[in-house]
Amino acid sequence: MGINLPRKLFHLFFSLFLYFLFVKLDKKSFQIFLVGSFIFLTIWEILRLKKPSLLPFKNLWKKLLKEREFNEFTDAFFYLLGIIVATLIAPYSFVGSLILILGISDPLAEFMGKLLKGKRLFREKTLSGSLAFFFSSLLIIFWQFKGLSIILIIFAVNLTLIELFTKRDNFWIPFSGALFTRFFLTS
Repeated sequence: MGINLPRKLFHLFFSLFLYFLFVKLDKKSFQIFLVGSFIFLTIWEILRLKKPSLLPFKNLWKKLLKEREFNEFTDAFFYLLGIIVATLIAPYSFVGSLILILGISDPLAEFMGKLLKGKRLFREKTLSGSLAFFFSSLLIIFWQFKGLSIILIIFAVNLTLIELFTKRDNFWIPFSGALFTRFFLTS
């Protein structure tokens, strides 16, 4: 299966938009925006699955779906849920990093994995995709925290393993990242 470029670009630009809001809004306002978006998306998902004829712009949103998502909730639902949970668990200063890692490293991993092919590690995941995820996560962490430490490298390894081994990584990356930062990092 090829790369769904419109989906990857949407993933990237929505994540950059969320990061912009994270930087500009206070924590409570950002959480209100996330919950409002999640409620809207949940209603949209239910209508999309039960009564798709009621929704506009089918030609646009159908192009963004993975094949399996035609019959189940989309990864976008789990993405927003994961970010909401991260804002509740993680020290707030780490949430921006999780948004950027989810929005940049995750699509980059798929892109590089499919572009370079290479050795499969698990399911559809490849060594080149996992390495792309790891190194882009390290760059984001380095940029956000103005340096690296052993614990921050372990943080990137943890997120890379989550991306590699989970099906719903759009939820598990921010969730596990939030837990890791809560217990092993301080803001």
